[in-house]
Amino acid sequence: MPTKKGLAIRIVLGLGLLAAALPAAPSSAHACGDVFVPEIDHRIQGLASAEKTLRDGSTVAAAQTIVRMFPEIRSINPGKDGMLGRAQRTLAVALVRADGAIDLDVTWRGRTAEQKKKNLTWAVQALERAKQQRPNDPSVETDLAEALAKVDDRHDEARRALQSLADRDLVASPQGYAALARLQQEAGDDKARDLAVQRCTAMAKDAAICKVGAQIPQS
Repeated sequence: MPTKKGLAIRIVLGLGLLAAALPAAPSSAHACGDVFVPEIDHRIQGLASAEKTLRDGSTVAAAQTIVRMFPEIRSINPGKDGMLGRAQRTLAVALVRADGAIDLDVTWRGRTAEQKKKNLTWAVQALERAKQQRPNDPSVETDLAEALAKVDDRHDEARRALQSLADRDLVASPQGYAALARLQQEAGDDKARDLAVQRCTAMAKDAAICKVGAQIPQS
């Protein structure tokens, strides 16, 4: 019969063998002396900052932040990666609101008409992917329709989409209403244009973005 000491030794050896056989768990931390410090993905905070910057109206600053954090953003297919999807959508909306004229680096040139068109084409494609990932999301539909309003042969599609959202009070941004106002003016519907301007004015921090061939109502 094994002694207590022998039994203890066997238990210790068995535990050691078991630990050696188990696969190592993935680590999201690095050692700092005897203290493990969790790895922090600074892109999460940076992305949130870029989204806020865009909402505040600073399109170039928002685009710069995204491109700096995600240098391969132009060629990445985000698939179901939520963070990459948000990054592409933020950059796409910034490009749309700048009419494609964002000149950041050799990858993002927006000086010539051809370069601007290339940037807008990418933005539309990115927002179409976002809509596929998030169907029936009014905010994504608003962003996409705003982008389509910048594409000459897709104005009718953009106007129908934005008016459908407006009829249900689902246009998600003042820029969406401003785009609708421009499109309704182009279509010759002054009444719909003026209503879109009024709704844009009620939503916008800076009502100047809403003035589209109509006087902004004074409060």
